[in-house]
Amino acid sequence: MVQVPEARHTIATWARRFSQSNSLPEIQRLSLIDWQGREDQLNELEYDTFNDRDVVLNLTYKQPHQNVCYGSQGWMLRSRNGEEVFGALHEIETIAEGTPWLETSNQSRFPAAVASTSNAIDAGYEWSSPPVDDRPAYRARSEYSARVWSQEERSGMKLLNVLVTEGLTAMTPMFQIDTSQTL
Repeated sequence: MVQVPEARHTIATWARRFSQSNSLPEIQRLSLIDWQGREDQLNELEYDTFNDRDVVLNLTYKQPHQNVCYGSQGWMLRSRNGEEVFGALHEIETIAEGTPWLETSNQSRFPAAVASTSNAIDAGYEWSSPPVDDRPAYRARSEYSARVWSQEERSGMKLLNVLVTEGLTAMTPMFQIDTSQTL
């Protein structure tokens, strides 16, 4: 039987070769974003991740996320830039992507690179940010809690961080630090 690589590995490998080919000499960022589900749905220390595969830097940023309140508005993300945000799945996904698209108040979307040029977009648009909350704002409106918070409060340290790995094809599962044996 022939072993065929997963499509995302093939795409990542060829995107990396393309970024190094001098075809795009001024490219600053090229990322592939994918969702990696937990391998063991019963293991509460394992997290789903958005994998931000930075083709230019040849790094993968595994950003853990969790559905905190089992509804559409209760997703938590620990993002590549260190933020912890809460919102609808499509909102935290926009944060995980690094906001490559800018959205206007009437839901028109433009590539961020185009929108940042002074003559590209009519100045009449109002830009809007994804309506996400930080932890204090989320806690003020919801009785639900991320499972990692109480463990972090007891241990006095952050137990779940973005994991950065070299290369573009890693599929390593994402776990929080287990403190059950030390607390």
